Amino acid sequence: MSGSDTLVAITEKDFNTILFGFSYIRSLENTSKLTSKQLSKQDSINAYLSEVLTLERVKTAQKDSVIINLETIIEKETKKKKREKLKNTLIQIGGALVIAAETGIITYLILNK
Repeated sequence: MSGSDTLVAITEKDFNTILFGFSYIRSLENTSKLTSKQLSKQDSINAYLSEVLTLERVKTAQKDSVIINLETIIEKETKKKKREKLKNTLIQIGGALVIAAETGIITYLILNK
């Protein structure tokens, strides 16, 4: 055996190449683990953001629903006030007609006595 040979009959250069290969494979495994952790973290962030977006959409839909309900209530109340105002006006006109009729009858009775 020569000085550059190892016990299993490979050269020191081949041994270093194999050692570098194993070292490189270990490095790739570590990088792969790190990348997997990063992807898992990114998936968690994406899931969280998706949930936040869904909640925001629900919140917006509820706001829209409340606004529509309030607009409907305001519209109904406005119509109700208008009807009440019209009703009061008609009652006043009716009262005025009754008073005018009474006045007319009294005047007629006084003049025809």
